[in-house]
Amino acid sequence: FREQDYLDEHYRGSPAHPNCHVCGKGFKTDVLCAAHLESAHAEQTCVTCRKIFESVDALEEHWRVSPLHTVCVRCDKGFPTLEAHMEVGFAHSTFIDV
Repeated sequence: FREQDYLDEHYRGSPAHPNCHVCGKGFKTDVLCAAHLESAHAEQTCVTCRKIFESVDALEEHWRVSPLHTVCVRCDKGFPTLEAHMEVGFAHSTFIDV
């Protein structure tokens, strides 16, 4: 392919190439796709569960409903860990850590 745009479109439209399930970008190999997911969508990744979500809101909902994460009973928000909740400045005294 002479131009990168044509190559990108080929990767995106070809069933022979992996595509990012978050943004749809296509890649030559699975390794390149995985590297893209880790770098471009890090803020949407649950490190504990090793899952990548389509949005930050979906990740936060995952933290709230998953039994593997901390939920603050005061504000009903989920966090990856109790420490993460404390780091963002929430000083509530009652937690459920499942």
